[in-house]
Amino acid sequence: MCEKFSYANSSTEIYVKQPTMTQTTSIAAAAPNATPNPNATKLYRYSTCIDFPVKDAKSNAPILLQKLLSTLIDKFPRILFYAADVKIDIEDFPKEKSKFDATFTTMITANRNPKILVGFEIRSDQPFHSIKTSIWPFLQKHHIFMKKHNGPINSMDVVTVGWAHKLHPTFTSHDNIRTEIFGAFHSKMSDMTASEHEQLVDFKKDDIPDFFLSSGRLNGTYDNASISSNVLLIQAERSKAKLLRIILEMTFNDHSTVIEYIPISLKYDNPDLFGKILSYQNQYLENHRNIAIAGLSSDAMDHRETYDTYSGESSLWTFLRSAPGVIRLDSCKRTADIGKWNLSTTKDDYIQVTTWIDKNLPGLHLQLPTYLQDQSSTTDFPEPRRLSRTPRKTQAATGSTSAYNQSLATRMNATPAVVNIQRTAWRPFTPVTDVYYDFDAVDFPPMPKRQDNDTKSTTSITQMSSISKQLIKDTIASETENDHRISQTRTRTCQQN
Repeated sequence: MCEKFSYANSSTEIYVKQPTMTQTTSIAAAAPNATPNPNATKLYRYSTCIDFPVKDAKSNAPILLQKLLSTLIDKFPRILFYAADVKIDIEDFPKEKSKFDATFTTMITANRNPKILVGFEIRSDQPFHSIKTSIWPFLQKHHIFMKKHNGPINSMDVVTVGWAHKLHPTFTSHDNIRTEIFGAFHSKMSDMTASEHEQLVDFKKDDIPDFFLSSGRLNGTYDNASISSNVLLIQAERSKAKLLRIILEMTFNDHSTVIEYIPISLKYDNPDLFGKILSYQNQYLENHRNIAIAGLSSDAMDHRETYDTYSGESSLWTFLRSAPGVIRLDSCKRTADIGKWNLSTTKDDYIQVTTWIDKNLPGLHLQLPTYLQDQSSTTDFPEPRRLSRTPRKTQAATGSTSAYNQSLATRMNATPAVVNIQRTAWRPFTPVTDVYYDFDAVDFPPMPKRQDNDTKSTTSITQMSSISKQLIKDTIASETENDHRISQTRTRTCQQN
């Protein structure tokens, strides 16, 4: 078995000898410089969540999921499926309610259109985008929604512990930050003071709690005014939140190069300071600039070479990360298929970094071995390049306000203050608490096929029987005959007079 840990990769990556089963990579025992076996196969691991429709407290999730997984196996023979680190057997698929719910840790959404959520793990050498698009007609036909899940599926009660300050929630790789935080945890565990050991005396039997990151928005108050900002949230199971908060505060107590941890409790302990930090976060986001490059695979970024005569041997990732003006270098969802990477810089250094990338990237690509150049090449990006940034066209203000807008403002300002509505006008609904599995497809018809040609609206023509037509003709003839008689009578009267 050969193990590989890639710092820059967007998803968990493992090497497996065929037909050996996959192996989970341990963060503590990661080996960044491990040489992969050329006969091994690289598999990506995707935590997956699928939404199945529920109708009258019934769902056909088991039979649809079995068909979906079977279809994926037909398309990708080396694909594997796991639930709680146990391989899913398609032939002996769990269809009994208790076994199915336990295997896939099912959840039911509490809304007017309930869904049953099913979680499992996909292990494949294909990007998640390719896997999903290969079964898109099946998903669309059966009203199924499939996506990657950010955190552990079995975390039922998840709470926000804090957030990472001065990190962009969109362009920063959540997997990379998560790996860095875990690395800082392990370093701290091996170098703790006596007082820090006392803080963990009640948790000696517990392991370091798992957590995951997600993009979110936080609100606060600053200078007697409300303020909000987009941040990178740190979340965990409620039962593990206290231990995680203690370890985070211990690890990032001093100035850290990984993250600046802000506990969510600060919002209630010191609202002014919490709002001030949100203001700093907004300044950071305003000053942040992202530069995207594409056409470099993960193996190419991990390749060690002397890229500059004035520096020693390093990986291409390290060399690009140390370029002047670059703050971070992160992978993203499209790293696996088109080799896309995000470089973070500032507004002042944006021109400097883009000029450096455009000048040096072609030469760096030529320094890579031929097999890595071929591996990175795609149809859209035969050679690596910077993705052009399209500037936003902002329409200048006219400096004047229309008469209607002035009138509208006057009327709105004259209206009384809005009163909070305590109850809704919508009819209250009863949430579904349990779902019965139905294997009859009649109750879950597929979506109607969309017609390719446009159907124009036309007026329908009323079809009449021959009897109706004849009656109409007779009536018209009778009326005409009566009118003719009346006309003749009037003519005779006039002649006689």
